[in-house]
Amino acid sequence: YVDGTIMNVSTTTQIETHEDSKKKTYTTTYYKAIIGVTLNVKDATNDYVVNTQIFNVSDYDLSWVETTEGAINNALTVLSKQITKFYNRFFPLNAQIIERGNEKKDKQQEVYIDLGGQHGAYSGMHLTVYSVKSIAGRYAKKELGKLKIKDVMGDDISLCKVTSGGKNIKAALEEGQTIVASTTD
Repeated sequence: YVDGTIMNVSTTTQIETHEDSKKKTYTTTYYKAIIGVTLNVKDATNDYVVNTQIFNVSDYDLSWVETTEGAINNALTVLSKQITKFYNRFFPLNAQIIERGNEKKDKQQEVYIDLGGQHGAYSGMHLTVYSVKSIAGRYAKKELGKLKIKDVMGDDISLCKVTSGGKNIKAALEEGQTIVASTTD
């Protein structure tokens, strides 16, 4: 399980003065938010800390917006992606191709996987596709290609674009090989 501490939430402002075509001057205030958190991943059986990580969203990670609420929401979106990206590397997510999508001649263009919103999948997430087989009681895997999640369609399903290895993935699917996908970003 994860526990954490919010270390910092603040906004910065930028005031811009504009002049319209009638020489009337007006000002606009823009905002960015800064957020910092510390997360501790703990073993639920004994409360030992498995990993402690600090995540920060700085103003250079964001663009200026016209409300403080919008600035905080933007910062939270960036923070969420940073956290997901880090823990996908630390604890890779694994998926299986559950159905074929679009094909073109000898290439697989899209596939559906059994990874969705409840697992932390997001549009733009990258996965590497492997064929897996057992050799002398050990598992051997061979990289077939890459996927990018195009659309998270539910708690446990996403549509992926095949970004490389379309021929290899299609051939492996047709041969009935065991195929897995694992997060890479």
